[in-house]
Amino acid sequence: RPAYLGHLQSFHLAIRSRNAILRATDTYPEHALAAYDELVVAHGTALEVVRGELVGELNRQLAAVGERLFVDGGGKIVAKYSSFWEGQPIAAEVEAAFRESLDKSRIRDTREMRTCVGPHLANVNIHLAGRPLARYGSEGECRMSAIALRLASLGVIRGVVTPERAVVLLVDDVFGELDSQRRRALFECVAEADQVLITATELPEELPRDGLHMYQVESGSIESL
Repeated sequence: RPAYLGHLQSFHLAIRSRNAILRATDTYPEHALAAYDELVVAHGTALEVVRGELVGELNRQLAAVGERLFVDGGGKIVAKYSSFWEGQPIAAEVEAAFRESLDKSRIRDTREMRTCVGPHLANVNIHLAGRPLARYGSEGECRMSAIALRLASLGVIRGVVTPERAVVLLVDDVFGELDSQRRRALFECVAEADQVLITATELPEELPRDGLHMYQVESGSIESL
């Protein structure tokens, strides 16, 4: 979103100022913290709404990509946004939740001399088949989920860029431990980018040859194949 960066910069500035007050409460009037609370809530709410919408779109893309990559029915992959609110990213509801969380955290904030709730502490957790991938995922599941997440991001980006802006995708040597079926599925997905740059130590047999330009890099020199 065009306004996102401005809100992000203003939010971090407000957080730094609020934390400075929390580190020296004896030197500031009581209303100083309240003034920065308003800035933190205003810009933080804007950030959370955009992030919530983005994660929603990311999950729509993940559902489509996951069906193609997890061909053995390995489970549904979902991105879950973890923050101080739950539900739909409706601005009024997010703002109310943020104000309430900030008020409840006031004593802790003062004790720890920092802002202990807000978008700066949010996280995105990936779940596969209903389980947190970071805790329960195998190495292969983590690798495939990382690929799925990147391809889903490609779909999100294609949905927001203007037609005259090309989307270039770099695929850096991810084929070594993928079976043939997953390689084919991966190539089908990456073909949706306007241009794809692929690096590999060995040329995958499943790589489509139509419109393909191949180069070999060896000893610091590049040779067309």
